Amino acid sequence: MKKITKAAIGTAAALGTAFVTSGEVLYQMFLKGKAVRESKRLHENSWFSQMLVESPVMAQGAVWIKTAARKDHTIIGRRGKWIHAEEYTGCDSHVWVIACHGYSVNVESIAAMIRVFHEQGWNVLAPHLTGHGISEDKSASMGWHDRLDLCDWIARIVKKDPQAQIVLYGVSMGASTVMMTTGEPMPRQVKCCVADCGYTSVYDEFKTQLRQWLHLPAFPFLYAGDFVTRLHAGYSFRQASAVNQLKRSQTPTLFIHGEEDSFVPFAMQEVCYRACACEEKEKVSFPGAGHVESGLVDPAEYERVVLGFVRRFITESDAE
Repeated sequence: MKKITKAAIGTAAALGTAFVTSGEVLYQMFLKGKAVRESKRLHENSWFSQMLVESPVMAQGAVWIKTAARKDHTIIGRRGKWIHAEEYTGCDSHVWVIACHGYSVNVESIAAMIRVFHEQGWNVLAPHLTGHGISEDKSASMGWHDRLDLCDWIARIVKKDPQAQIVLYGVSMGASTVMMTTGEPMPRQVKCCVADCGYTSVYDEFKTQLRQWLHLPAFPFLYAGDFVTRLHAGYSFRQASAVNQLKRSQTPTLFIHGEEDSFVPFAMQEVCYRACACEEKEKVSFPGAGHVESGLVDPAEYERVVLGFVRRFITESDAE
């Protein structure tokens, strides 16, 4: 009997060790700064470089942002972490766009839209999300901790400019970040939100990536990663849910998605749209567009849709 008990204990210990180890591997693979940087190099060597060659709009934006006048801001957020953002100031406008980049890329990846917003005479604030850029937090939170950081940036803008009219804009991870943010109490200065290719939750997105890229089932691997992430970062994959946050959102929101997106499956747009509790919401999809490619497939229509939606919620005097 004692031998059976010892064997059972030994087996349980081995399984527990394997569970935690696999969770640690996934955490290091997806969320740690080193993994983000390695993925960033992959983007720069393949997808990002290819887009710069194939998309004149993206290439022009990348050139523009290198010489555009900017201010850098670093503050301590409510989480006690240093957070950083780049500011591209307009012409004395009260319109502020907070523009959020995607996973493993930087502000340059959304330079084309920052340029579009700036050319309207609007101010643009582009935060470095957790695990990216020079913000203190070296692990990506996929939008969950970022939502609180965005609340701090919003509060800073409102304090600086009480007449501010704030627009939230994000792509991919940045889209889920802004959706998650709208589930928090928003001041009246936050006018609308534009989310391009956002995922429903971190759990759903990692489940998709495990299946597509690693050919692994959610159980036990995603459960293990979730457990380790709770220990390291203080949140769970299911808790980090754009859908649950949208259920509390009162911010008018435009949902954009490429119909050929498999990285963040196109079906997630409908789930997010249906979950959003705000009275004024729209969804627009772009045929033939993959992940975050809507603005590349049809840049003129993309710009028209985004600016048209935003202008519905800001005053005309500030839109000029």
